[in-house]
This record gives sequence, structure tokens and C-alpha cells, in this order.
Amino acid sequence: MKVMIIEGSPEELAEYEAQTGVIGRGNAAASAPEPEEAVPAGDGQAIGGVEFEDEMMLRSFIFGRARTPVIGGRVEAYVRRVLDMDGAEVEIGTSKASKDGRADYLLVYDAGPRRYGAVAYVSAKNAGLTLRLTKEDVADVTDRAVKLREVKPGNGYQVNCPVATTDAVDLAVMLTQRALEKVRSSGKS
Repeated sequence: MKVMIIEGSPEELAEYEAQTGVIGRGNAAASAPEPEEAVPAGDGQAIGGVEFEDEMMLRSFIFGRARTPVIGGRVEAYVRRVLDMDGAEVEIGTSKASKDGRADYLLVYDAGPRRYGAVAYVSAKNAGLTLRLTKEDVADVTDRAVKLREVKPGNGYQVNCPVATTDAVDLAVMLTQRALEKVRSSGKS
């Protein structure tokens, strides 16, 4: 039996696991077969951040997907602030193509009925953020962190604001609040 001791912060361990796939997996020859039951993968249940299990699932997801601990920290800071907003919910995206059934992004929703879709998508992998805002919705924003997307007319997701810096996290939170207010004022949640 081979024993390996790996030390580090949760962020460092998540980065190490993401790069090597070593933590949590035994030797291939001695590992037990994978369980039949799939890992829960953002099946419509919002993450509240209050329960210990939700907290651990969120951190594990973010830092397991993030390219670097710094990216993971920025994404986590953004998500924490969004979860502190009244009526906002965060959910892990799903993917049939990934081994664990999860995509690399988190979705932000208004907590009301979901007739309108997500107001934001944030990538845990690279800190990219796409918002359900149009160029008219951000005409007053002069920050260079805001990038307009080249999309088909009628596409409501015209704004990117990567959460790559502390200032960008602040701006992203403000724009997410704006997107939530837009959805709520239109009567579509």
C-alpha cells in the first residue's frame, strides 16, 4: 500500500487535484469500481450557501474547476455576494458531456418562477461572466471590464464582465443586480 500525504490550503488542494487528478482517487489497480449512482449535478436545486453540504459542494465545484486558486477566489467572492442579494439563487450548470454531469459554470437566477432563464452565467474555470443585459442596459458603464458580445439580434446576453479583479467583482455584482431588477420589472422571472 502506498500512502501519499499532500498538504495545502483548500484552494491549493483543489488546484492540485484539478491538475493531477490524484486527490480522492486511489491507485488504479486498487481502486473500487465507480458507484452506479451519479453525483448530483445542478438538478434545479439552488445552492443557498447556508447548509454545510451546500457550502462544501460549492467550494469543491468552484476550486475543482478553476484554472488557478486566484480565479477560484474571485468566482467564490462573486458568488458569495450574489447569494447575499435578496431573491437571488445560484445553481451549478449541467452537462451530459462531462464525467460528473456538471458544466464548468454556475447560473444566477431570480428566486421567483423561472420563466425568463438565468440572469448570469459565471465560469468557475476562467472567471468569465455573461449577463442577461443588452448594450443599452450598460450604456452608462464606462469601465473597460465590460465587453459587448457580437450576438444575433434579440439575444439578451450581450454583456460580458469577467470577474478577473477585485474591482471587476464589484462591477459584476452591480450588473447582476441590474439584470435581476430588469427581469423583475418585466414580470418575467
